[in-house]
Amino acid sequence: MLQTREHPHTIINRWESILTKSPPDADEIVELGHALALVGDFEQAIGLYDQANQIAPKHPEAFFGRAIALESMTRFHDAYTEYQKVLRVSPNDERARLAANHLTGYFTHLKQNIPYVGHVMDSNQNPSNERPPFMRQVVKDEVRSQGRESFFALEVGSWAGGSALKWANAIAAHHNRQGKVFCVDGWRAYHDNVTHATYGYSRMNWACKTGEIYRLFLHNVRAAGFDDLVHPLKGSSSEILPMLKDEQFHFIYVDGSHLYTDALYDTEEAIRLVADGGVIAGDDMELQLHECDPALVDRNIDKDLAFDEKRNMLFHPGVTKVVAEKFGEVLNYKGFWAVRRVGDGWEPVEITPDEDTATGY
Repeated sequence: MLQTREHPHTIINRWESILTKSPPDADEIVELGHALALVGDFEQAIGLYDQANQIAPKHPEAFFGRAIALESMTRFHDAYTEYQKVLRVSPNDERARLAANHLTGYFTHLKQNIPYVGHVMDSNQNPSNERPPFMRQVVKDEVRSQGRESFFALEVGSWAGGSALKWANAIAAHHNRQGKVFCVDGWRAYHDNVTHATYGYSRMNWACKTGEIYRLFLHNVRAAGFDDLVHPLKGSSSEILPMLKDEQFHFIYVDGSHLYTDALYDTEEAIRLVADGGVIAGDDMELQLHECDPALVDRNIDKDLAFDEKRNMLFHPGVTKVVAEKFGEVLNYKGFWAVRRVGDGWEPVEITPDEDTATGY
């Protein structure tokens, strides 16, 4: 990850003075490049890294920044080459070594037709691995209780397919492959470049713009042997969900946009679509409304993330508010939650985590 000595915008505000300084300072130009990369302007950042290398050839930090920017733009082979340049001039740079190793793993998985859910393109959306045991178990329990009927699952927000593989694996292993998983995702850039001008959001936008994340989704489904079970419905939730029939799904996973208005829409549609006795689940509920200041939530309701100073943590205010409004207090499993429809009401779902990681999903 790139780091700067000051806030990126503070450095960007000195843009003109940095670039007109005589003699030019390669280190300052590199840091300006880092600042631009951290707010998502990877193309401008690359130009500055090239300029720094002209002033101070083989500048390791310029090589590293360039590699990060190229990887963020999904130019993975070019990025790998840049990481190798860093290691040639700074053999002990563990950042470059680790990043190169991540890309090697990605290339290997694709070549050997193995599912990949890892660091590259943030394809692992649960890197701490705290939530997957609860995710696996809840769908396993639901599939086992289904009887002879086919099991139909729907997820809103699929990214690289890591969660879809969990649902499909449960159907394959515990329900004789009798069922389907429908995945609603636009796989297209949706973060606003002004409101969400950050490193992480811009990486996601690039992965969508170039089509690499959707190609990885399709690869993962095929490589896992689930292409008969998993069906992508490519489009926004507002485009796709209205076309689906009421009460036809036994399990619905809501993990699309976490902005309040988007999360509210997706959740209300999930309520319409889930069958009686079925389960609605979701992710990224770090705090429930009763655990934080409601005024803090309301002040940040149009933001993806907010910071709770009392708890010293980031959380998703949109998810927090929607869950409280629609289901009240729920059981929270490291940010994963699930409720069961019982007539017109809802009850929390108790989950004992599944520690079987043999499948890797």
